Amino acid sequence: MDLPRRAVNLTLSPELAGFLDNCVQSGRFRSASEAVEEALRLLQRQSHPAHDPFEPLRNTLERSRLDALLGDLLDGPCRVRGSGRSR
Repeated sequence: MDLPRRAVNLTLSPELAGFLDNCVQSGRFRSASEAVEEALRLLQRQSHPAHDPFEPLRNTLERSRLDALLGDLLDGPCRVRGSGRSR
């Protein structure tokens, strides 16, 4: 079942209007509305990172990156677990 749509008028900078036109002309999107909806979905996901299924992985990678910067490195194979690394 399709949800009702609401028309919205937008004023874009020439740069963004050109980018939007290119997105549609390239065939990536069927319409400007479709492109704007996708952009808003991405912004919505970015605004609510708790719903990001990759957040635990990103956190583990960031902890590992910080460990490496501090010289806390492992020599050889290691396992990655949800609560951190085992040595």
